[in-house]
Amino acid sequence: MILMSQRPGAPYEDRVEDEGKTLIYEGHDVPKCAAVPDPKAFDQQRQTRTGRLTQNGLFFHAAQRFKQNRQEPELVRVYEKI
Repeated sequence: MILMSQRPGAPYEDRVEDEGKTLIYEGHDVPKCAAVPDPKAFDQQRQTRTGRLTQNGLFFHAAQRFKQNRQEPELVRVYEKI
């Protein structure tokens, strides 16, 4: 399941193309904290410091498996975040 917003001023530039067949998904930012006042300036890493996959890492690995013909594309449901 993917939540996205296409409203004006939405924090991400996600979109759907090709009559709903292609999802352009910006991904997650790093969490905002004192050391990271502008999360949009950084991409979330694929793994945490402990080696666990982040949401971006899970998405990336699924896309890579498809590109390498190791799996069928994953079907996802995209919901409009309101």
